[in-house]
This record gives sequence, structure tokens and C-alpha cells, in this order.
Amino acid sequence: MKTLSIKHILVPTDFSECSDNALQTAIQLAKLHDAKITLLNIVEANYYQLNLDYNPIEMGIIDDSVEKSMNKLKLIADKLIENEGLNMAFEAIPGIINNAIYRRSSQLEVDLIVMGTHGISGIKEFILGSNTYGVVEIATCPVLLIPKQCHVNKFENVLFPVRDIPNALEKYDFLRKIIRKNNTHLNVLGVGYASKPDSINPLMEQVNSLIFEVIDDDISSSVSFSVGRDNIADVVLEVAQDIKADLIVITSKIDITISEMFLGTFAQKIINHSQIPVLHVK
Repeated sequence: MKTLSIKHILVPTDFSECSDNALQTAIQLAKLHDAKITLLNIVEANYYQLNLDYNPIEMGIIDDSVEKSMNKLKLIADKLIENEGLNMAFEAIPGIINNAIYRRSSQLEVDLIVMGTHGISGIKEFILGSNTYGVVEIATCPVLLIPKQCHVNKFENVLFPVRDIPNALEKYDFLRKIIRKNNTHLNVLGVGYASKPDSINPLMEQVNSLIFEVIDDDISSSVSFSVGRDNIADVVLEVAQDIKADLIVITSKIDITISEMFLGTFAQKIINHSQIPVLHVK
């Protein structure tokens, strides 16, 4: 049986404009799904600080920072409870950002992480984007990434690129939770590598299977293909701009070779360069 609801949303925040922007999107999703929001602030600490329980000065500094963060979070949560009637919780914990977000999202069994991201460019993009990409890489639940200064309350024109990797339909199962209460048009884009002609038939089979599900859900949709280039991340970003999409849904296998990590994977490039929200479903 398909579960068509999102019950718990985790919103990591560093109290920046970028984080606040992501929170605004999470608020709208929470209203649609009658979901709980947990705000999470990570007081950055390295491994040695986290294990220096014999150093009262070091631990005192961390505890003071956590208390200050809790006070800020309470002000935000109280305002949203009063003004929006939301079910809110909040936490401030010391930790290493990526690992702490992963750990709490797993412990709380959240359905979705919504977080802000700063677009970046240049040869250091893996390093500069490592916090955001690190969360995407290790999180077990889907992650919705909201670029800074991108204000969106609902998703009506969604781009769903399909590659020749397994389980596209499983990713759509989560997407339908996001789009089921919107007047959404789903743009299914089959993307294949020019250098891998043997992947074209499996790609078409994936797209066809997906379209049957979309039609069965009575969702407005269109289908197109791009198989003439190898830089398919660029293709996706270009198509998203051309059709004025308000959400890109990406799926990924996690690449582990050093060369791919630094040259940029499909998911990493889209996350770092998209000007619109990106939903990553592993």
C-alpha cells in the first residue's frame, strides 16, 4: 500500500537567511501534510572537542553555545506555533554537521530533510559544497534543497530526469507525496550518455514504466529524451531553465572514486549549480 503522506520534516538551521528561506518552504509542506517540523541547530565541534569531557573550560564553551542556540530556536518555534498553528520541536546539539544531521534524522525517523544551500562554482566545488553534499550523501531519507533567495511555496512544474540506474519508480513513490496536493505538471526527461548506446533501451524501459504510474495517478505529464551528450547534468540544468521548472528531482548512486568526487558527480553538480529547489532521493 502506498503511503501518501509526510509526517515529520527535519529543518537544519544555522539562523542564516538561507536557512530561514528553507524553513518557509518546509512550513508550507507541513501545512499540506499536517506534518511536524523539528528545527535542528548543530553547534559545530570537532571530534576532539566532543570527547574532551575532562576539560571543563572546553565543555563549558560548548554548553553555553548550545544554550544560546536553544533560546533562538525557542523564539522561532513559539512564533510559528502561535502564527501558523504548527506542530513544532527544536533541538541544539554539539557535533560535526553532516554526521549530526544524519544521526538525528535517523533517530527521529523523519520523512524528509529540508535545508538551504548556497550555489557555488569553481574548481573547489566539492570542498566548498561538502556540507550540503555530505548530508545528501549519507542521509537515509530524501533531502529537499532550497537555494538561497529561491522562494517557493508549492511545486507545479517538476522536472524528473530518468537515467539508466535502478529503481526510478521507487523515487517516484516519494515524489508523489510532494506533488499529490498540487496542480503539478511532471516533465519526465530520459537522459542517456552518447558514449553508452547500449543504455538507451534500458532507459526507455525505465521511462515507460514510470509514465504508466504517472498516468495511473492522473497527473499531467510530458516525456522527452536527450541521449546525444555525455554531460547529462548540464542537460538537466538547461532543460530545467528552458521549461521554467520549479523543482528538479534527482536520484543517484554514490560514486566512490576519488576522481569522480573531485570532478563532480551528476547529483553534486546539480545540487551545487541549480537555481531552483532540488529533491534528492537516494
